[in-house]
Amino acid sequence: MKKHKLELEWQILEESSKGCNAPPLAALTVEIPANSQRPYRLYSYVASVALPLLFLGTWLWVQAQAGVDQVETELQHAAETELWAAAHHDVELAIDLAADPMTPAWHRQFTRDDSTLSALQAIAPTSQLAVDLHVIELENEWAKVQMRVVGANDSVMYRQTRFYRQTAEGWLRTAPSVERWGTLGSLQSDYFVLTFRQHDAEIVAEVAPQLDALYSKLRHTLGLTMSTGDAKMVIEISPTELPGEALLRSAPVDRFVVPSPSHYLAPVDVTDAELLLQSLALLFITKLVDEAIMTNNIYWVRDQVPNTLRLWLLWDLNLPLASWHEEIVQWRLTGVQAASQQKTAPMPHHYAELCALPSVWLPSPVVLSIPLTCDEGDHIPMYAPPPDTLSAAQLEQLATNIFVQVLSPVDNMQMTAQPGDTVILTTLVEYMVIRYGREQLPALLAALGQHKSWTTLSPAVFGVSAAEFAADWHAYLAAHYGLLESR
Repeated sequence: MKKHKLELEWQILEESSKGCNAPPLAALTVEIPANSQRPYRLYSYVASVALPLLFLGTWLWVQAQAGVDQVETELQHAAETELWAAAHHDVELAIDLAADPMTPAWHRQFTRDDSTLSALQAIAPTSQLAVDLHVIELENEWAKVQMRVVGANDSVMYRQTRFYRQTAEGWLRTAPSVERWGTLGSLQSDYFVLTFRQHDAEIVAEVAPQLDALYSKLRHTLGLTMSTGDAKMVIEISPTELPGEALLRSAPVDRFVVPSPSHYLAPVDVTDAELLLQSLALLFITKLVDEAIMTNNIYWVRDQVPNTLRLWLLWDLNLPLASWHEEIVQWRLTGVQAASQQKTAPMPHHYAELCALPSVWLPSPVVLSIPLTCDEGDHIPMYAPPPDTLSAAQLEQLATNIFVQVLSPVDNMQMTAQPGDTVILTTLVEYMVIRYGREQLPALLAALGQHKSWTTLSPAVFGVSAAEFAADWHAYLAAHYGLLESR
């Protein structure tokens, strides 16, 4: 009697079982006679074999899903505890220091995240922040999660990818793992060789052409040429680099290392592309300003000059750190030049937000020469004369004082640089670009390498005396920022 094979494949809740790594059920093959008189026996046989398998598979999936739900609940509680600790500064953040040798170094980052969360709570004191957490990967005692900080009206404020390890004390935050980021890859653009892990491959492909445009714009703005024979620089998007660390250490001029965008505790409206571009813009600016100083042989100016160039270039880019540019300048020009004796200096109107954004990429705004530590130090009483705005004469003195050896014409003594002078000097570059054109900046840098006083530099570059330049600069500040003549 001839027989035929009838193959019945059972796939139980395939999509749902993927999350719990349940193995697919094998195909079930049943052989029956082709001329069977009783097909109901086939149905009965198949049912007797398949239904137990169906129930078993469903039960296993339900049990696995219950385990995932339990872990997600525990991780949610751990994240909520961290958020609560952030609102209570005297509570130490619990982290897993023993599991990974890199974790103690990441403790600094966890502490910075804690400070940012505290600042976010200060921004919205009338509403308690909440945590929305979703498990992305789960294996043994290790979890990778997507955390979102939720404010009033269920609005998502910040986001971050976090890593936890299960310990005897429960789930504790731990350092990211290179192995979890996938295989190593590379991509070449006009100026760079980018190395990255598979986790960041999509965002690197999107950002690569933008990096070339950004780097080219910065070089052109500073009047720096680039030979076609120059070797390409290396950019590494690292799964173990800490946000903000690269600016605090020396590095080869032909290599940049920045964190994976996933590591940032970032505003939800800042894209991964912007996170990566802003990180690299900070490093590009540092490198290129140093190159411009050396190229133009600028040796007799104070540190304010390179610091001013870095800050102005940063604000000149259409990237997230430029968003509070005008408020910071306005604050320095009018509100915090001085403070009444034994009274706390007034802070910017949006102090908490102003501090929260730079903390995404930087340990402190002070790194950018913005005189805000974003900690208790900002609120220590300042002993200084009453507040006063800048006059044209004071602006001329400020420009004069960028040269190391020049004496103040007022008291024949060298003026001491004050916190915030760099912020005010960015308006000199801002005014010059608006009044004389962007192409005049390379001419100014070349003149700084040739002149040793603002008295001779101003006529040579701008065609007006130092006093006339200062008066026009003051008029620009009055029109653009509402600066009033000093009393």
